[in-house]
Amino acid sequence: MKKIIIILTIAVLFASCQRNGFINETGQKVELGSQASVDIFNEIDKAWAATDFEKLKSLIHSEGKFTTSDGEVFNSSDDFVQWIENDFKTTIKSGKEFGWTTDFAFAVKVTQGQDLDNDDGDYVNARFTSKTDGTIYDEWYYIVDNKLKSWEQSKQTKKRNVDFIYKATYLDEFKIGDDELVFKVQQMHQDIINKDYEKVFDYLSDDVVFALENGSRLEGKKQCMDFMINAYSKIEIEDYKVGVNFAVTGENGDEWVLLWDNANIVSSNGRKAGYSWMEAFQFDKGKIIFMNQYSKPKN
Repeated sequence: MKKIIIILTIAVLFASCQRNGFINETGQKVELGSQASVDIFNEIDKAWAATDFEKLKSLIHSEGKFTTSDGEVFNSSDDFVQWIENDFKTTIKSGKEFGWTTDFAFAVKVTQGQDLDNDDGDYVNARFTSKTDGTIYDEWYYIVDNKLKSWEQSKQTKKRNVDFIYKATYLDEFKIGDDELVFKVQQMHQDIINKDYEKVFDYLSDDVVFALENGSRLEGKKQCMDFMINAYSKIEIEDYKVGVNFAVTGENGDEWVLLWDNANIVSSNGRKAGYSWMEAFQFDKGKIIFMNQYSKPKN
């Protein structure tokens, strides 16, 4: 009799652990999902890693919603898989390793809700560590009828040291560079201050990379411009002064402009703060292909 009671108690406790959490404003609870959905995720993960794009399409509903960590949204499997293929090609072209470690995956589902479209499948949560740069990705896979119906991605960018140092370590010797590039950077700063973003756009190469002080990395002209417009449109820059700026050329022909500048930043609510910036710009054929920026408050 004691054994029966113990077994019943364990069963009740286990059942009570199967349902917890909530979905805001729906009254739905969260339950454990099925291993079958994790198995589908594993197939997707394997095909993605193998760049088997046709296999990927077979595992994805033709229509859905697929949102990247940068906010791009795709509404069809064709567009989503094309983005995956483009990301692979970009990574390989840049000489980086394509791949990741899948850290974990588990499935949950939500209880039935009235007139809701979130309860006919399982949600698989998975975490990955990129072999490219150490970035950690958290992703949600909504599996319905053994196929991916929606996907959302977020990332935690690994904090980096100054990228310019990494890029310059292979250079044994620098020599004085082209002053024209210094003038170009100075003019670009004036165009940023004047919010003349059309002119700023012309300074950047199509595949420009910004390495920001918070460790994040922006790739491509559109992403870098969107960042600058969003950042600088909310502030005014006063008392801008260039401290030290100079151009250097490495023995392999790499061209750089290095500078230290100072300014006061006035926010939209009128608050003012002074900052100093260290910036490094790499040029190729007169266009900026890389920018690294660090800042510190002025005393």
